[in-house]
Amino acid sequence: MNISKVDRFSRRQILGATLAGGVSFVTGCRQSVPEGQPPAPQAEREKVPLRVVYAGEISDLQVIERGWGSISDHPLEIKSLPLTRVELGAVDSDLTSECVRCDVAIVPLSLLPALRRADVIVPLSGGLVDNANRDMGPLYPAVRNGAALFAGEMICMPLGAMQPCLVASDPVSPLGSWEDYDELVQSWGGLAAEPTGLGWAAGSFLARCVEQEQWLFDGGNLQPLLTNASYVDALKLMVQTCGRYQAKDLNPAEIWESVANGSLKGGIAFPTGSLISDANLTVQQLPGKHQPEKILLDSFSPVGVLSAMCRQTAIARQFMLWISGGDGSESVRSQIAGMGSVRRLNGLIRESDSTTLESTYQRFLFERLNQPVTLPTLQILESQQYINVLDQQVRLAIQGDVQPAESLVEASRQWNAITDQVGREEQMKVWKRLNGMIA
Repeated sequence: MNISKVDRFSRRQILGATLAGGVSFVTGCRQSVPEGQPPAPQAEREKVPLRVVYAGEISDLQVIERGWGSISDHPLEIKSLPLTRVELGAVDSDLTSECVRCDVAIVPLSLLPALRRADVIVPLSGGLVDNANRDMGPLYPAVRNGAALFAGEMICMPLGAMQPCLVASDPVSPLGSWEDYDELVQSWGGLAAEPTGLGWAAGSFLARCVEQEQWLFDGGNLQPLLTNASYVDALKLMVQTCGRYQAKDLNPAEIWESVANGSLKGGIAFPTGSLISDANLTVQQLPGKHQPEKILLDSFSPVGVLSAMCRQTAIARQFMLWISGGDGSESVRSQIAGMGSVRRLNGLIRESDSTTLESTYQRFLFERLNQPVTLPTLQILESQQYINVLDQQVRLAIQGDVQPAESLVEASRQWNAITDQVGREEQMKVWKRLNGMIA
């Protein structure tokens, strides 16, 4: 594991009011000194580094450190748990133990149930949430409902909610179905792509299934629904369309860049990095009727959580507000894959008396995430095992190694095995909570 420390002096202080009084904002965060003892001088208290655990790419650490160092002189100690989309399960137990020794953690959305069950993180207080809403604008409804809330509690601070879209180099009429998209790809001569690289295929398949009447599991017994005819038909069409693509095994950023530079005519993607670069691109919703609109968040979306053993209330509060959209964090979030605007005001640029949106994609994201209806992600215990199984089986079908129906039968069989290993009753409780029910 990589441990890095930063001790820089800022050009300005941010959110200074959040430090006043050092008021506790979560049950698990404690004051820096025992009750009854006089507090240490501010300068002395600031010598204690804020402990942050970051589950993600190692290269992101310096970005966070530089960004924080530009606005705060409080030392930061980051311990990284390197992972990619296909390695999440390998850090699950490490992350649980590290959360006991940190103040703040940045983790994928899918790990929240496991951390909550282990009692190593705590819900956010109303004070922190209210301050964030006041200072930076409210969360988009889809982000609030699909990420921040778990069984009615505000359990995390969402840091990104990128949504796939149809992107094209030329104007395209709205597509009412994935069959229409298949015809469009054919008209482009296959110069298109959707994310089917390792770790991305499962998400692309689920994005095609958001209009299913029943979502993933039978709520009564948690039996997978993947073998239903509608899911099988969705995968068959996906396999057919993927067979037309000239570009294979790409991720969303690679597809976006290929459309931007003219290598591809279009595809399914979303951008990373700066969003002020898509003025000449067409961006619109994924194919479908969208009645009603249903939003599915990526289970790998980053979120900030507070450790049950948090020892520095005020500075933890400051860091959480900053990384989730505070002054000086925009450049950080634009450089880290998966991070982005999650609040209504963050997507806006004010010029004189007018308000404009930053980019074509940002306008799309603003409209998309303002929808309140969300589908539960695979944000369940041992979530990465479920995702990896589905990803593997979808990729096997795309590559022609198995028939779509056979791949989903095998995915269902393995999902059942994982559920039995976790405990079906325990997993059903988590699934109900994700659906907003008390269990």
